[in-house]
Amino acid sequence: MQNGSPRTSSIVIIVVATLLGIFFGLGTSTTKDPNWLAALIIGAISAGGAYLATIGYQRMGLGTAGPTTIQDPPFARFLFADTRAAALWLPVRLFGGWSWLDASLHKLGDPKWTDTGVALKGFWLSAVKVPDAPARPAITYD
Repeated sequence: MQNGSPRTSSIVIIVVATLLGIFFGLGTSTTKDPNWLAALIIGAISAGGAYLATIGYQRMGLGTAGPTTIQDPPFARFLFADTRAAALWLPVRLFGGWSWLDASLHKLGDPKWTDTGVALKGFWLSAVKVPDAPARPAITYD
């Protein structure tokens, strides 16, 4: 930061994190129509996280947010060792968590999975089905 104004790279990171948040937020819809409210909320959370990771820590006097000294390729270093990249990972983690939660709630609320086990049996039978020759089964032991 120079003269109290944010660096251009910080602003770019905040904008990219916000757009990623909106993009992944649109994927939270369980119908064909996009869920714009969830997209905007996840985008706002991503923007806030990006601000804290890039600019906020310095302005709050908590030290500088920057890369560590691990010698990796610069892009990998930015993605995995730079605290500013947390803003880019936040929407990815929110989307992954939401997808996992959504998939698990469907199974917990469906009696085919919890009471009778019909869905689990169908999954297992498809996984171990031996196809006609010359194809090989999905699960094999050599």
